Amino acid sequence: MTLGQIVFRGAPTALMQAAEGKVWTVTTTKAHRPDSGLTVISMLHLAQGIQYRPVGPQPAEYTEAQPIPPGLEDGYVWLMQSMGQATLALV
Repeated sequence: MTLGQIVFRGAPTALMQAAEGKVWTVTTTKAHRPDSGLTVISMLHLAQGIQYRPVGPQPAEYTEAQPIPPGLEDGYVWLMQSMGQATLALV
């Protein structure tokens, strides 16, 4: 049995701000999705390729990655990543 623990106490906006600079949008025609320690929150098939929304450090293999404002889910994922608990892609 595992006991739970509080890992964040604060306003939702503070959790979102914690992920500032860690949320990206990447549109690519490459056959694989962004990796490098990133957690993919969503993906969208477009006419020009696939658009991914990863959370984590800037994806080095995708120079076209653009930072975007984080949402509450992004803040949660970044918190879990920084604690070493987010290892699966959330697609």
